[in-house]
Amino acid sequence: MTKKIKTRKHIQSVHFYRRMIERFNIFITKYELENLKKQITIGTSVFIEKSSNRVSLHGVKFNEIWLVVIYDKIRNELVTVKPKTDLAYKVLEEKINEKNMWENF
Repeated sequence: MTKKIKTRKHIQSVHFYRRMIERFNIFITKYELENLKKQITIGTSVFIEKSSNRVSLHGVKFNEIWLVVIYDKIRNELVTVKPKTDLAYKVLEEKINEKNMWENF
């Protein structure tokens, strides 16, 4: 019997699930994962920075909390979620406040 070859997309997906459990103690379903990816693809997420031509950081809302995720646009996959102690959360907070300021203007 041959062993099934795991794709890079599958490995990234598993990594994301594991980091959600490890860092936030959240068990995420496939439906919820698709909703997070959809926030990025339709533009409702908060763009933080572009790391490379393929990878970027985004702030997404999940059950009333903000998460900073790394998104791979070639594979359309969330790679990982940053821990709350990461500097990217400060940048996210500033961008949200800036966005709210312009909406109230």
